[in-house]
Amino acid sequence: MPTSPTHTVRLATDAMATRFELVLVGDDPSHLRAAGEEAIREIERIATRFSFYDKRSELSSLNRQASIAPQRVTGDLFELLQMCSRVHDQTAGAFDPTIGPLMRTWSFAAESTLPSREDIQKAVSRVGWKHVRINTSDYTVFFDRPEIAIDLGGIAKGWALDEAASLLQENGVHRGLLHGGTSSVIALGKPSDGTHWKVGIDDPYEEGWFTQAHLNNESLSVSAIHGKSHEVRGIEYGHVIDPTTGEARTGPIVASVQGSTAAFTDAWSTALIAMDPSNPFQLFPGISQAASFIKSGKNWIIRSGNWPE
Repeated sequence: MPTSPTHTVRLATDAMATRFELVLVGDDPSHLRAAGEEAIREIERIATRFSFYDKRSELSSLNRQASIAPQRVTGDLFELLQMCSRVHDQTAGAFDPTIGPLMRTWSFAAESTLPSREDIQKAVSRVGWKHVRINTSDYTVFFDRPEIAIDLGGIAKGWALDEAASLLQENGVHRGLLHGGTSSVIALGKPSDGTHWKVGIDDPYEEGWFTQAHLNNESLSVSAIHGKSHEVRGIEYGHVIDPTTGEARTGPIVASVQGSTAAFTDAWSTALIAMDPSNPFQLFPGISQAASFIKSGKNWIIRSGNWPE
């Protein structure tokens, strides 16, 4: 009995200052496209609602009002904030969505200079997830000091991919790859050869992969300090900052996390760079493997965590 031909449909959108792409595989291209378009709309909806910069977004409204009085938020935003709390605890505070003041302090420094210790300490005093009070009894959020603001840029991209993948599966699409900015990927099902999706992890300083991951119904996120960094006196300072000390990580460092959801891997990959490599490393439910790497000469070696050869 002849088998139905396999089709591939590609869709894309620009949201959250990045490029989201869906590559969907199945027997019915019209169905794949319709399901993919619904998933794209969901990504765009989440990008609009969780935007830190759009004053009309639900997140911006929360940031303006939550230090005045507890604010009731919608169910999906509340669930995402609860996830932020879990990852913050798991990473000993290395993942902190209130890090905005530190990001601004470092970005305001000229490319040839570093922020002063005084400016860094002032910014650190205005950062802290401990000041975000989440009330599970009435779905409200309160900031116990006025300077606090939440930026979900370190997790919302992964969340959007998760929601898009859930919609695709609900609509009967069970094979494909979804990515946001190539830094977070979800693999649905298996490729045509029935094995696994092979995803390469780039060396940001040279062409080619330096390692890879094998995915089946899993997510992979990769973070690096390169690309949004500047060099001062021969040292490369990245855009990933330790929220407890206020210090920017110096490179070259790449972190890679594989797990059950893109939101978790997205948040964890940034946290792994921010974390002190001497801290004890522990895998948590939802994370199957995770490591940060540092380049030594021409080779990448594990800085923290573990990764298969």
